[in-house]
Amino acid sequence: MFIRILALTITLIMMALSVMMVSNNARFLFFIPFALPMGLLLSLMWLSIPNSKLNLNWNRLVSYWRFPRSLVIVTGWTLLWSLLPVYLAGHFPRPTGHDEFSYLLGADTFVHGRLTNSAPAGWEHFESFHITASPTYQSKYQPGMALMLALGQWLTNEPFVGVIIALVLAGYALAWMLALWLPRRWALPMTLLAIIIMVDVWGDNYFIAGPLATMAGAVQLGLLRRFMSARQYSFKWVDGFLWGLSLVALAWTRPFEGLLFSMLMAGAMLVCVLQQKQLGRWLIRILPGMMLTLLPAIWFQVQYNQALTGSMTKFPYFLHDQQYFISPPFLFQSLLPEPVYRHETIKQFHREMAIVHQQYWSPDLLLSLISFRFGIAWIHFGLLLWLIPMFVLPEIWARRDARWLLLLWVVFLAIIQVVAWFLPHYAAPAWPAWWIVVAISIRLLRRWTWKGKQVGRFIVCLCVATTGSYVLLERMVIPSLFDFAWTKHKVQVASELLALGPRHLVLVQYAADHNTGEEWVYNGADIAEEPIIWARSMDQEHNRELIKNYPDRAVWLLKFKTKNQEPLYELLPYVLEPDHASPSPRKQAQ
Repeated sequence: MFIRILALTITLIMMALSVMMVSNNARFLFFIPFALPMGLLLSLMWLSIPNSKLNLNWNRLVSYWRFPRSLVIVTGWTLLWSLLPVYLAGHFPRPTGHDEFSYLLGADTFVHGRLTNSAPAGWEHFESFHITASPTYQSKYQPGMALMLALGQWLTNEPFVGVIIALVLAGYALAWMLALWLPRRWALPMTLLAIIIMVDVWGDNYFIAGPLATMAGAVQLGLLRRFMSARQYSFKWVDGFLWGLSLVALAWTRPFEGLLFSMLMAGAMLVCVLQQKQLGRWLIRILPGMMLTLLPAIWFQVQYNQALTGSMTKFPYFLHDQQYFISPPFLFQSLLPEPVYRHETIKQFHREMAIVHQQYWSPDLLLSLISFRFGIAWIHFGLLLWLIPMFVLPEIWARRDARWLLLLWVVFLAIIQVVAWFLPHYAAPAWPAWWIVVAISIRLLRRWTWKGKQVGRFIVCLCVATTGSYVLLERMVIPSLFDFAWTKHKVQVASELLALGPRHLVLVQYAADHNTGEEWVYNGADIAEEPIIWARSMDQEHNRELIKNYPDRAVWLLKFKTKNQEPLYELLPYVLEPDHASPSPRKQAQ
């Protein structure tokens, strides 16, 4: 009992700190007062249903949970939750983060049939975050995310369709994995609940590494379950193919976290086959399938590196960091020498990142930083469901399979804390392991009784119903309450310009206190063919050369004001002589 109370107490304290001390988690405080009463009401309604009637109807539903009907259910369920905000907002999600714009540039490049693009004329004006403008113009990231977005853009001319495809594939992988680890009557609800949480985290943005890494992690955990019963299972080449595919997905989305997770999984798989003396048969059956995926992927990676960096072994990520970054990727590394920046906004952004990097070593901020990272883990990966394993921690530890999965999740989370930044998709590879632990914990906790009362079942129902209610409220309210205003402004400006003509060049001039997270200067793969070219304004000489390189365009200056000034920006016809734009604005926008 002491262990249960201690685990619950520590978890609740960390949950409270992560919400109270971190402003990024303010949305949780907004929704939870509504989600808790809804969860309580739904729990009482569920508990009022007689067990006999509940089991009869539940068994009928579970009887449909077979291939290929299970794929149809997963597809429909994922589409429902991912398209709900799209329907309410009236448009597909707009990219807002630097990473998202970088992924979209990579996708557009692949759709045009190229690995990268030649450096555009006047490339200094097109420098932006997380892309390289020279020696070639392309995203700095591994190609996995861009390839999936390119698939959506190629199929429907809408990159967000690639996000939906990735979510559906991750749902398939989770369903397959849970069917191997759990009885069928438990695999169904845990799959549907996992999809709800996954879509809530990644269903309204372009951080596509999350679902792809989740898919890869689920595949490896499913294969591990097969290897654990090697005497009853005959290895097939398709197992090696799936394993290789998961390795490629991780290498092309989250390389460091994927390598860490794959090493842990490979060690567990090797222990299983060695204990059962199946190593020879395992290697003969697995390696050919793995090579079928790994060899083409290695060839593509080499070609990709060569095209972007000029070296077969140098990744674009490292080239970009050499050009721009001050803060290194890991906390144990020292700050890098500051490069020469051509634009004040880019300098400001990287100096801000360097300050954040240094704050991780500040004792005064340690508790706040720990709370921030813990908040990302529990708010994005289960909410109140994190409490359920704490109730049955001794029982979980007594089970060998659950103990190993719990250790995998904890060790993985602990090691990736050396990464300088921490976002939900960093933990995506190992999240399926935690989800299996949650499922096992629910099965154990629901058996608890106290004085004839089904206390455990009530706790499970309350946590699950509250989590589901929270996600539902968030999916319905976010499109109207948490839309990023600056993206709407950019859409508005683009619409007004296109109403005046088909070809424009916009020189963006930020104020000194501009928010570096609101970046307007991003373009497609073929800058010269874009109807609107967004470029950074420089001095008169550089601007004159840029205008010559893109003739027959209406040239504008988008001039931002300092904070709290109205209007927020002005769109002015750009005039080379004199050195400033025309004093009478053509258009002003709020």
